[in-house]
Amino acid sequence: MKPITTQVCIEVEQKIEYTKKYTVERNFDMELFNDKIRSRDKEFLLEHVFDISYRQATEKIGFLYLHTNQGVLPHLVKTNPTPFIDTFRKVKQFY
Repeated sequence: MKPITTQVCIEVEQKIEYTKKYTVERNFDMELFNDKIRSRDKEFLLEHVFDISYRQATEKIGFLYLHTNQGVLPHLVKTNPTPFIDTFRKVKQFY
């Protein structure tokens, strides 16, 4: 099944090797389907996702929050997720 829309999220990991400390950044897609949302390592049925919100943290990074029956799950994003959130809300109103 093909997703309705996707949102690119990032995962940031700090690594330390001998005398160097560096940051590794990986991208992954959060995908919205007619009945679920799937991120890198989790999947939620839409009936378990109550809302999605967004907060800009810095000029370059923001937090996309999934409000679920398992708590609020933050995801880092570099692009504005408003189209993803709007599509979610349209799909959710029919669920």
